[in-house]
Amino acid sequence: MNFTYITACVALAMAVGGCATRFAPVGPFDVAQLSAARPIEHSVLRVGDEVSFAVQQGGVAANYTVACDKPQAWLLYSHAKTRRYPSGAGLFSPRQMVNQDIALRLKAMPSVASACGGKTDWREVRRDNTGTVAAIDLNSIEKIGSDLRFWAMLDYGRVALDPPYQAPYGQKFERFHLSCAKQRFTNTAGFDVDEKGRVTDGIVFGTLMPAESIGPETNDDYKALFKTACGDAAQMSRLPAFVTRDKRRDDPSTVRAPDPKALEAIAQLKLPAAKKQLTRLVTSGPSTFEGKTKQIREEYDFSPYPAAGIANVKSQGFGPTGPSYSGKSVNFLGLFDLSSQTQYSSRSSGNAMATDVVFTGEWARMEPGDELVYDHTSNNIDTGSSWTHRYVHRCKVIERVAASTLHPDLAGQAKRLECRTDDDQYKRVDTRYFLEDYAYFLNTDTSKNPFYYSSSKIIEVGQR
Repeated sequence: MNFTYITACVALAMAVGGCATRFAPVGPFDVAQLSAARPIEHSVLRVGDEVSFAVQQGGVAANYTVACDKPQAWLLYSHAKTRRYPSGAGLFSPRQMVNQDIALRLKAMPSVASACGGKTDWREVRRDNTGTVAAIDLNSIEKIGSDLRFWAMLDYGRVALDPPYQAPYGQKFERFHLSCAKQRFTNTAGFDVDEKGRVTDGIVFGTLMPAESIGPETNDDYKALFKTACGDAAQMSRLPAFVTRDKRRDDPSTVRAPDPKALEAIAQLKLPAAKKQLTRLVTSGPSTFEGKTKQIREEYDFSPYPAAGIANVKSQGFGPTGPSYSGKSVNFLGLFDLSSQTQYSSRSSGNAMATDVVFTGEWARMEPGDELVYDHTSNNIDTGSSWTHRYVHRCKVIERVAASTLHPDLAGQAKRLECRTDDDQYKRVDTRYFLEDYAYFLNTDTSKNPFYYSSSKIIEVGQR
């Protein structure tokens, strides 16, 4: 579940270079400027014992947070043609404390002082089957003629990173202008908040966004929030209080546990147990990336996992100048990682987890002519970024050959498959061999294309 403003941010990011208040240049204000500055309408947000807001003077806008119970304030970010965080980079960096004189001037702004002097009253409106909570601040509801304005929130069970700045968030706050009589609403502002209650990203739309009608296409969170806001005050007062919960922030340097639903989907395949177990594979061959070819060596060490078709894998890659990566994963049949962590020679790292795993085809039979389809969503967290992508792979069984044709130490038969990925702009074909005795798919070749292709041979096998 996501608030509408996130979708709008993508469009604005393409048009003006970022998701932020749409004003020009950058940097914190000096004391003289702050004397005349006022918070931008709709930007003042109380979170815990802090108030965040955007300040504009002329063409300059910057977002600040003040502590209500201390003489402290922080610069969050500012925006011109591009977003700037305190580090000066376009990607998220932590907020930066300003001097006490500026902090006191910021806190003295009437709307900021009023927000610090008031109280919030967050009530839970809806909880979906993923545990995400939609809530409304009853004390923020104000009448504007016959319409209403109020703050709402989505509270997530874990912390993720939001593009394009990779700002961490565990909550999303949004301000609405709502007409109960006309059943129309407008998004006027929205902010990302991390697991410690700190604003990390946001946008103030003001009157830029057109009003939308509440209808069948309106998401369930919005419907529940609007119904509550337009409802009876006595009913609202009986809503359960929203309770803040601890949130886990995924670390790209660690391996996440596999998705239980993915494990369940694999169990439903009822794959036969392997006759033999691979303990080690070493492959070598040329790898070509954007026209440049290098010799690559990859080493895989396997250990048992308590489910058929799954193994724990430690991997290392070596290029002409030395190590290029190392990783750990929980892998399904050599086809894809259910969960993985990779450390690159560039000192960056990342992890990934497969969700929404679906299998079709005769996986237990796998005879020539059969088509096997597997699709999954890859949820990736890299150093400084996070992203998801849906993959659909289609593999056709071509023929059966002796496994010893791939390496003399391999026993039994191998089935050769040709695999393609839907929506692959390069139309690549991967050649894979399913080693029957070991229940393992070995990728040996990727067809030549302008982006990336490779070919490898087994040079070492360990088994038991």
